[in-house]
Amino acid sequence: MLVGKDSLKTFESFLIQFEKDNSWKEDLLDIDEYKIENIEGAAPHWFMYHMHSLDFVREIVFSLNRFRYYIAKLLSWGDIIKLYSDKDKLDLLIDFIYPLAIVSIDYPYKIKNKIIYSACYLCHFSNFLLKKRPVVKLPRDWDIDHNVFAQMVCGWSKYKELDDSLAAVNSSSFREKTYNFRNSEHHSIPPKIEIGQSRLLRRISSEKGKYTFTFGGQQPLPIKFLVSLLEQEHINGLKAFKSFCVLMQEQRELFECNLTTGWS
Repeated sequence: MLVGKDSLKTFESFLIQFEKDNSWKEDLLDIDEYKIENIEGAAPHWFMYHMHSLDFVREIVFSLNRFRYYIAKLLSWGDIIKLYSDKDKLDLLIDFIYPLAIVSIDYPYKIKNKIIYSACYLCHFSNFLLKKRPVVKLPRDWDIDHNVFAQMVCGWSKYKELDDSLAAVNSSSFREKTYNFRNSEHHSIPPKIEIGQSRLLRRISSEKGKYTFTFGGQQPLPIKFLVSLLEQEHINGLKAFKSFCVLMQEQRELFECNLTTGWS
């Protein structure tokens, strides 16, 4: 069991490893590159839209950057943990790795839904102010989901591009490869990380409408494999965010057009 000085020494080794490779910092986003420009002299409608857009861009950029930071930390811990016995690995997993892994695996779901939420808000605002029809009623915040997104954003020319990019984030493939970790962490029993098995007795579907039980357990998620999946999810999330920014730019151009032709 790692205690006292041993634990501190291990954490120092992690910090040294983490500082060795700073290439992940190249993936961090600068919020100023993604904020849409203000329109001088526009009506108050635009000011309200612009304030919304700044909030949403800031939140998504910060989420993507935190996600990338946590992935880099997980990668470094993956290098460090290889040097220890299974007994000591358990201590490292509990103290340092599990919190990072659980938070990181949640980010693809989080980022995807932040973009959906933001797009719904901005499209509803634009549809109403620019007199685009039909104007779908925006539900309560906690009821906004992909179905609402499909109704609210479908009238915009960039809808398909954004929808396709969102489909790649937290996809069925990612969920399957992580053994549906995020859902099972909150609702049932998740797989272990790096070492150990869970769900030694599992219920599985045998025939249509019928179930049976099987022994064998669920294999753990290796850190190196998990990191590779998360890195791809970060790439997918970044693509979806950039598609969202293209949609915002389209809306800005329409607001600017109304500035010269007159608001209806």
